[in-house]
Amino acid sequence: MACPSSDKEAVDRQDITEAFLLGCKEIGPGCLAAATNFSLSEAMSAIELMDPKMDVGLQRNQKAAGLETCREKGVFSMAGDEILATMDATMAVFVSWLEGNSIGQSLLTNVLLTEPNAVDAPILGIFGHAFSHIAQYVVTILKTAAVSEEEDFNFSIPYLPLTDRVHRDVIEELQSAEAHLNKEGTAISKAIAARFGWLRTFMQAILVLTPALSGVANKLVQNYPPDMSNFRPQLRKSIDILRACHDYSRAMVDTWTLGKQASDGIDGDFGWLPAFEPDFNRKHLPPTFPRKSVIQPRSTSLAYLVDLSESLLRIPLELPESLNDSGNLLEYFRLYGEHRCSTVFTRSFLQMVIFPFDDHVLGEVVLADIFTDTVIDCVVPAVLDNTTAAYHDAEAREAWEEFVQEYTKSMLNLVQYYGNNLTRLREKLVNALEDMRMLLDAALKVDIQSVRAMRENETGNAERNELTRRESSAFYTYILNETARLIAHHFELSFRLDLVAPYEYTYMYWYLGEVVKRSLCSGLDRAYTFILHNFKLSTSSSNKKAVQKQAKKEEKLRRRLALYQEEGKLLTAEMAMCDGMFRAAIGLSLLKKFMIPRWNDRSEEHRYLHRMAPFFLLHQPFAVSYAEYKQRSLYDSLASAGPSQLFSDAAEAFEMGRIELEKYVLPTKSGYAHALLRVCKNNAVVLRILAAGKMVEKRIHFNFVDSPVYPVLRLI
Repeated sequence: MACPSSDKEAVDRQDITEAFLLGCKEIGPGCLAAATNFSLSEAMSAIELMDPKMDVGLQRNQKAAGLETCREKGVFSMAGDEILATMDATMAVFVSWLEGNSIGQSLLTNVLLTEPNAVDAPILGIFGHAFSHIAQYVVTILKTAAVSEEEDFNFSIPYLPLTDRVHRDVIEELQSAEAHLNKEGTAISKAIAARFGWLRTFMQAILVLTPALSGVANKLVQNYPPDMSNFRPQLRKSIDILRACHDYSRAMVDTWTLGKQASDGIDGDFGWLPAFEPDFNRKHLPPTFPRKSVIQPRSTSLAYLVDLSESLLRIPLELPESLNDSGNLLEYFRLYGEHRCSTVFTRSFLQMVIFPFDDHVLGEVVLADIFTDTVIDCVVPAVLDNTTAAYHDAEAREAWEEFVQEYTKSMLNLVQYYGNNLTRLREKLVNALEDMRMLLDAALKVDIQSVRAMRENETGNAERNELTRRESSAFYTYILNETARLIAHHFELSFRLDLVAPYEYTYMYWYLGEVVKRSLCSGLDRAYTFILHNFKLSTSSSNKKAVQKQAKKEEKLRRRLALYQEEGKLLTAEMAMCDGMFRAAIGLSLLKKFMIPRWNDRSEEHRYLHRMAPFFLLHQPFAVSYAEYKQRSLYDSLASAGPSQLFSDAAEAFEMGRIELEKYVLPTKSGYAHALLRVCKNNAVVLRILAAGKMVEKRIHFNFVDSPVYPVLRLI
């Protein structure tokens, strides 16, 4: 129907329904109507906005009941089981919000939370004020940490509920109400008290570990906005708080069935509860695809809060052990992000705890100082030893300072990358590898300047002259090792995200074993030599006072040497496992156990170049061409030996891995090494069966149950 261009103009209206339907019949599915004033992008936008999967969707806005209407419906005179159900339903929509749903479709469907200052019911009023603060804290933490995207968290927030009470008053009210409810002694009152306890301890944990107040729009806070440069996370204090938070969350799981249940027995949008209006904020919903549009049920959501509390508790319990070594700190970020309880909130929380502002770890120690101590322990560089000429050389010191600045920037970027979800992290690691290229150049410059200064001041001391020779690659070795670790992690994420097809196993496992793991092993050997040589120099001193001063340092060196020895055993085992998988993959391809797509003679080369593209910009040994891979791996020669010989050699490789792992497992009791040991034992047996020509008609299944990188081979 034509629309009038002006209210004053006379308009001839004509019914076009039949013509429109007839025109629709003439176009097939997937076709779009084109017009001079209606572009393709506008057509696509119209389709997206009308899609029911959108937050708004093709649905008429209905007049939603507000707080006054809810008051008339008896929301403030609810029975105990209804109050408990309302609180648990609020927890459920809170979890749905954390998991990517929009706040208007989740948390703010509870009308009581939209105007907490107008809720005069004692229990529900305190509950609303607490969630008002928590919502502010969550937004502040996620925005400040800046490690999430739209697929993780929906930042389209029309408004946040504001409270007229400061956080201290809310915490005191929660504690007082919790004590009063526990005195009542009924099962429901104790269950409600547990919810208040969780809210109180969750707020306290946020306040003692993160500078979350910096973004809270609460004008009653004195000296708002507060100066967060003086903030220090209180790890020890938070342990008891988070343990209590974890206990309360478990109590909530055990008591949620005491709350009122829906008539159909299914949790949905909670519209059956008086306080919930699913369409209350529909007009504010953003026209975007939410990550998860389904509201989670209460049972699942409360279990989620148990995992959330447990994940936060790990931070003060585990973090102190990783703060004295920059490599350990990066490793902790990586492992924390890969934990089963990892969420966008917990990863952002960790970022705020460790770096509350700038580059100060826990707000106190500059990251560059931690890195300096780490380098001294790892490679004992001459430029940081005040007894050497390199330490007093201006050019060497300048090169060192530039190197530290570059490393600090790169590490801060890498720390933030580790806050992303695994899919996005894999993409970010490519950027990290580009930073490593520049760091390798900077490290090489420090090594060159150090060697120049040392050679200009060489003496007849043979040991000192030997130190000069070894210094030629100290920093380069360290950064090369860190680069290899990042590449290994990139490979691990590729396998973990199921991005590697079986027909790619040949070059993937060859590169991982012969290039990455071997580079790590060589780097460890060189670092071991640096430390051992420096240890001999320090113990050969005749100055008794100097020897005593070196006592603590030497103890550190001994521990570092022991760690390098154990890690070397593990790397040797993984190299053997990679070799076993490489040979097994060739044999399986010869038996046509998996199809290898070929559209031309260079198909595999193109796949190889695509996989290894991020590494071609790096220094040797990581830039390996396809021709070099074929030559170094002896692929053609191995393939000509036939499947039986390949399976036999692969079984021997896994057997070698088993032997090395048994040396490693006994003293360390490492869970990771035990998992690899199970893989080695299983695969050696399976490959021997195939080498004997038995069960070759069976299908092969790659089961990554024990390790994300090394599969357990199954014959099915």
